[in-house]
Amino acid sequence: MKFLIRESQLENVAEKFKPLLFKYWNKNGPSLTFKMLKMFGLDMKTSYELNSYFKDYLIEWFGGFDKFKEKVESFKGQIFRATDGGYNFRFEIFNVHLIDEDSVSFDIQILPGGTVTLIFYENPPTQRLEDAYASEDIGWEIRSEVGEIIFAILNPKFGSLGLEIQDIDVDFK
Repeated sequence: MKFLIRESQLENVAEKFKPLLFKYWNKNGPSLTFKMLKMFGLDMKTSYELNSYFKDYLIEWFGGFDKFKEKVESFKGQIFRATDGGYNFRFEIFNVHLIDEDSVSFDIQILPGGTVTLIFYENPPTQRLEDAYASEDIGWEIRSEVGEIIFAILNPKFGSLGLEIQDIDVDFK
């Protein structure tokens, strides 16, 4: 049986989940993923409708917006390894910009030593990532794919905090 929730009832419904969410976060750490909310019996539509309330609860769980911002900005300086397709590189989050409580952007620096194997050639050569990225012939594709790879690595971490990645600015160290 499905229940319809009126807009006027949303806050009351969300409030009933608050102690459950805090208990979950105390045990497992912060998460606002659909997979986590599904464990509470929420479908996609209801999760979406309640998301703004749950986001407020998450910020409250952190101890307020300033503490939430500190958590987000604590990722600054972290280094990640990307190995996907023909790509092999490390990158550092040089800067994190919390645009608002729902959005984040990044300044990323690719660390020296990254490579890309150009698998679209018959005998795939391996190049320094920096050279391929700057290439007039294939640079546009390399830049696009590098951005997609970085997004795929960062999105689960920041998406679980209820944040949407707005922009990723990539440069080389």
